[in-house]
Amino acid sequence: RCLKIQTADKRFISKKPWQAGLQGSTLKRGDSHVSILMFGSSGVGKKSTANHVFDIKGSKELISTVVRNFDIEGYGVRNSMVTTIFNKVTKHHDEKDVSLRILGIEIRQQDTSKAFSKEKFFTNHPNVLPCYPNLIFILMKAEEFGLDWNKTSYVYLMDCVHKLDLVDTDHPNIVGVITHAAKLGAESEDWISNLEKARDSLKNIIFKHWKVEADIIALENCPEPENFKVVDGYTELPDGTLQPKNVHKACRQVLETNNDRCGLNVFNAVLPNKYGGKAIKEEQAEEGEKKDD
Repeated sequence: RCLKIQTADKRFISKKPWQAGLQGSTLKRGDSHVSILMFGSSGVGKKSTANHVFDIKGSKELISTVVRNFDIEGYGVRNSMVTTIFNKVTKHHDEKDVSLRILGIEIRQQDTSKAFSKEKFFTNHPNVLPCYPNLIFILMKAEEFGLDWNKTSYVYLMDCVHKLDLVDTDHPNIVGVITHAAKLGAESEDWISNLEKARDSLKNIIFKHWKVEADIIALENCPEPENFKVVDGYTELPDGTLQPKNVHKACRQVLETNNDRCGLNVFNAVLPNKYGGKAIKEEQAEEGEKKDD
């Protein structure tokens, strides 16, 4: 499979998705960059989810919104928007510079999904590399789980994400996130029951498009949510789950299952110390010393 991308001098070249850098011909991930793509509608919580995962609010790596639009058949319709949320260069285990980028991607619904063009998307959003990202987040608002999927924008979103061919079905790189989780219910029993229903909804629609089983996690995006306890710096959800530890666990599980060593090392390297990043880095350093010995 080949994708056409546009070079700086506007000439098109043919490039396979994994030629930007190899960890191995089987995994098809870049080795000079690690990318996390967050797909969701406006207001779903792409930026706040990234902030919860990496505690990046106020950091110098937090990037202001960059909007890139492209026209559909010359009518000036804004079809998609890509926001660079986070960009940081860190060292890989072999001391090479590797960049981690978190991109928030919103695809606006048009009259028909036929208007969406993969080639135009990659041409007009050069910060989205045409190779399999290390992680893809599909975000859904908690209050939308009970809606008829066929009448929501998620059907269009999933169709467009499917067309982009960024989900690796051989080595699944997708995680589902139910955002604004406090809205699942005021009482613990209702919350837990509604969470299971929301998980089933998102899990089913992901499976429908890619035939892969994705881990679905809940996340409350409010920094200080009411009625939720704080335990050792983590927010405790009504079912006893600690966030964002649940997000970290889901991400690591995907990266470890795929044997994505570069992705896992960089993910751990940028994890804040308050979320256990320091202990992980020290453990990795010890493992490196043992290998040297």
